[in-house]
Amino acid sequence: MINDFLLIFILLILLGNIYTSYQLFKSDFYEKTQKIVQFFIIWCIPIIGMSLILFFIKDELSEPSKSNNNAYENGYEGDGDGSGGD
Repeated sequence: MINDFLLIFILLILLGNIYTSYQLFKSDFYEKTQKIVQFFIIWCIPIIGMSLILFFIKDELSEPSKSNNNAYENGYEGDGDGSGGD
């Protein structure tokens, strides 16, 4: 019984690490050296490393939608000629 719970716990950690590693691999935000260090953190400190790196990746993935607002959402309604709307 305890072995079953331990096996499930280990499998959940492995799945979390694999998912986090995949998200890190897909990310264009970090340089190669940074990714290598973060992979090391994910796999050497499983729960804390996975949580920490996933937090930063999710923050980085959600950031463009916040900062990449188009001009109309910011109240700019120019005439489309690029002159600044004046």
